Amino acid sequence: MTKIVARTLHELRQAYPESIGRNLPLVIGVHKQIQGPWDPLVISRALGVHTRTISYLQNAIRKKTRYHLDGTPAGPIAEEELARFHELLGSIASEAREHNRKMVEPIIRKMRKKKKYAELSDEELFPIAWRKYRSRLERQRAAKEKA
Repeated sequence: MTKIVARTLHELRQAYPESIGRNLPLVIGVHKQIQGPWDPLVISRALGVHTRTISYLQNAIRKKTRYHLDGTPAGPIAEEELARFHELLGSIASEAREHNRKMVEPIIRKMRKKKKYAELSDEELFPIAWRKYRSRLERQRAAKEKA
């Protein structure tokens, strides 16, 4: 996602807190209703990113209703669309798991060299490695903020 798309999405969430800000499933064609200083192509891209987020898809599946920009219900989501949302959510979750696994593989390899971890399976090592990975990210983020 480009910086301009990310910034536009942030601004759209602020401009429409009742719908986009709450990750509510939006009425089809909502991009045509959005008024403001944003380029229509950037709006479409920002909404494309927004409508593929886990929280948006979960809300769509749970609420089964689309909403107008003001947060009022617009109508039900078709069963075919809900099935597609389920599929997309599963795909995103699968990709996230694979990405996370790749991020911690080097940590797991390093841990295997230590006696106390040698007998553990990858499934047992993963939560430990994940915590180490997240801790490392937090330290890097804190160091960046200090600089």
